Amino acid sequence: MKKISIVVLFAFVSTGLLGQVDSLQYYYQAAMDANKAQDYETFTKSLVRANDLRPNHPTILRHLINGALLTGNKDLAINTLNNMVLMNAELDLADSAYTMLHTDPRFTQLTGVAKKLNQPIEQCEIGLETELGSLHPETIAYHDTSKSFYFGGVHNREIVKVSPDGSITSILDYKKLPSLMAVMGIEIDHQNNILWACTTALPQIKDYSDSLAGTSTVIAFDLNIGEVVENISISDGNTFGDLILDSKGKVYLSDGQSNKVFTVSNGKLKPYIDLTKEILNLQGLAFNGDESLLYVSDYISGIYRVDLATMKVDKVQFPKDIPTKGIDGVYWYDGNLIALQNGTNPKRVLQFELETDGKSIKGSKIIAQALEVLNEPTQGLILNKEFWFIANSPWAAYNKNNEFLMEEASPTVLMKYAIKK
Repeated sequence: MKKISIVVLFAFVSTGLLGQVDSLQYYYQAAMDANKAQDYETFTKSLVRANDLRPNHPTILRHLINGALLTGNKDLAINTLNNMVLMNAELDLADSAYTMLHTDPRFTQLTGVAKKLNQPIEQCEIGLETELGSLHPETIAYHDTSKSFYFGGVHNREIVKVSPDGSITSILDYKKLPSLMAVMGIEIDHQNNILWACTTALPQIKDYSDSLAGTSTVIAFDLNIGEVVENISISDGNTFGDLILDSKGKVYLSDGQSNKVFTVSNGKLKPYIDLTKEILNLQGLAFNGDESLLYVSDYISGIYRVDLATMKVDKVQFPKDIPTKGIDGVYWYDGNLIALQNGTNPKRVLQFELETDGKSIKGSKIIAQALEVLNEPTQGLILNKEFWFIANSPWAAYNKNNEFLMEEASPTVLMKYAIKK
């Protein structure tokens, strides 16, 4: 899911994406006041704390580098700049702001890191290319029997089927079901032939109005009879972003607003896991093989592991050379996680080999990086021993008024990757 840019740092107050926003405001304001007073020690210490509370925010990091340089703390400046390069490899390292660091060998190494991150890598290939107009596909599912792909659309508020012969059929849209918003996650219960979808009212949808803000829905569409059999709405400011099913067909949804995982039970939405203490912006969901663990992605800080027997939450430890920011969809395959990282520059698709306990990454490989087609990788699926994913969800096709510009959209590309362990 594309994350809406935050122009003002504390615009998160109304969106609920920051768990400790009052403390963050305090330390950020303390830093700004200290800077005006030329108290650079307090300026820097306050920013260190602000970054602890809200990691990886570019505004905080830029100020923190400045504070580190003003206080002569080259180690802090280099480490912070390294984090920024990992998130944005197109950062202008020739900027005069970093002149003090130019003679440091570690700074020279950073230029090499940036060059490596900008190197195109393509370990996948095009699996399907289809013209979906203004649908704006964000999520996909695959139907085993019909050998067809289903796409959920943001702008058109629609679910379509792409058959093996390339023909496109509309399955459901908001004119038939007004509660259908931007389709953010879909999955098929193959045993019962039910297509589940979660949708959210975003400004980019057709016929959007402020009255729809904060509304999300979950629907179940019976593919046998062609009818909606579940239609559950919630209007508590929720933003559903992903939907998965367990082996018994139970539904799980990620809510990036409340940072809770919801389930559907007896026609009602119920909170299942509360991650507000750990997560800043909940996105992707993935069970491990025996469904004893749930992996969740936080768009701000990385991936977490939830032990479903104890509900204990552990942050998955990343190698220092892999950025944790900007991970959207996550997918499990035989002790590995595949992650779509669209919040970094360049965008990437990665495969992580997990340690036996699943709490840290043993090894990693890049599936795709810095490719022209990799405009906005969003969601995917495991199909046999391949990973298929949407490479170019067209978030860049909207203008400032959230109008979809057809001339800015390209045909939808599904990439496929033969998973290597």
